[in-house]
Amino acid sequence: MKYLNALNTIHGLGPQKMKILLDFFGESESVWNSSFEDLIKTGIGEAISNKIVFEREKISPDEEMEKLERNKVKAIAFDDPLYPPLLREITSAPYILYVKSDLELSEIFSG
Repeated sequence: MKYLNALNTIHGLGPQKMKILLDFFGESESVWNSSFEDLIKTGIGEAISNKIVFEREKISPDEEMEKLERNKVKAIAFDDPLYPPLLREITSAPYILYVKSDLELSEIFSG
């Protein structure tokens, strides 16, 4: 989750490009650690590939997760069973939903 969350902070990397990257690499950590050349191979284009390489140098996945925890924000990834099923059907559904709450996610989405 920490790499997916970190990738989600990169402006211009929307749900459709995220899907392409995750389909190509299989997991967000592999996307995060990929080279510029490998990012280009996905077909997302040079501009966003360059942006990913440049921006990730300024982003700490661990620090981004700590920010969420410190602010009591929980993240629900697209493949999480708690992700709303109807939202999952939308073509450009976000890959992460953020919920600010003191409750556990299962309490929020139960019922």
